[in-house]
Amino acid sequence: MAATAATTATRARATCRVGALAVLALSGGSACTMLSGVDDLEFIDDPGEVEPPPAPSAADLLALTASCEQVSSGLYRNARDPVPEPSIPVCALEGAYFWQAGMGIDCDGLSHDSPECPSEGAHTAATDSTGQALDSLTLPFVVVPAATAVEGCPGVPWSYDEAGLAMGSVVAVVYRDQLAYGVLGDVGPCDAIGMASHAMAKRLGINVEPGRPGVDSGVTYFAFSGPDALVSVIEDQAQAAELGEQRAAELLAAP
Repeated sequence: MAATAATTATRARATCRVGALAVLALSGGSACTMLSGVDDLEFIDDPGEVEPPPAPSAADLLALTASCEQVSSGLYRNARDPVPEPSIPVCALEGAYFWQAGMGIDCDGLSHDSPECPSEGAHTAATDSTGQALDSLTLPFVVVPAATAVEGCPGVPWSYDEAGLAMGSVVAVVYRDQLAYGVLGDVGPCDAIGMASHAMAKRLGINVEPGRPGVDSGVTYFAFSGPDALVSVIEDQAQAAELGEQRAAELLAAP
């Protein structure tokens, strides 16, 4: 009798395992409850279990742009718009900034001499972990306006570094119903905004064919500020996506 009870207990313990560990009521997992004898077992979900929230969507983030708390002292011209009239502000959110423009394609960097994305510029403001320029064809990155005045551009409407951003800060970019994450990777003209890498455009479904790649309007850029929004390895796309999604979720949860 004692042997039978021991065998039954062993069977019950084996049945009540999840992975390699026995399920205990205090474990926060599932409790194994005996119903009508030792062989009739049922898993009951712990009522304390909470489903993780869904990942942020393009629509979720766009809903945050209904109004603009302008932080730029002036307006930028659309880098992709042939009309050079400044019309784009930089707006503040909780721990982030956003702007809405078109998307010009930045082909500078490691792949500048490729037929897919030719450019005269072999360098990018950011470099990868080996010290090389970023690769526009493979790395999704966004371009920000220069933070310091240069000849022909006596003042800057907004300084990304004074705003708590840096090369390697994570970004989220929305076009139509598409959402992609990346990093700040290059610096562009001090009076224009709305540029990104070939890889970022392709990920969003934006035209990247040679000739006149990019799109004139409809792109929203979110840049997340602070040291905890920086990736440790700028070319690590998985880290950028994970951290970008985390910061986007925090932004959506902010009061």
